Amino acid sequence: MKTITEETKESVQIDLILREVKNELYLAEKKFPQFPKDFVHQCAIMAEEAGEAVRAANQAQWDNGSLQDLRNEYLQTAAMCVRAINALGTLEYVLIHVDEKTLDRLKKD
Repeated sequence: MKTITEETKESVQIDLILREVKNELYLAEKKFPQFPKDFVHQCAIMAEEAGEAVRAANQAQWDNGSLQDLRNEYLQTAAMCVRAINALGTLEYVLIHVDEKTLDRLKKD
């Protein structure tokens, strides 16, 4: 069982990580303001980042790669997961609440 101090340290660490993810998300949205509207391309972007994390993990494990590079790739992957989840919520709302004519127009954009 964890002590209160251990739980507090872990909670603070997670908060710091989430701040880093939020910063990565901000940087990604600034660099690439347009995000695909379809689920497949959103997932592909996230998967591309995950693939870069796998490459960094292999390098860190087997080829003298840095843990900082691995950490950065994890943060970028997490940021794209958040971006896709956020877009999913938006798309879900659109699919439920927008009429067919407007939905057809949105698909063309």
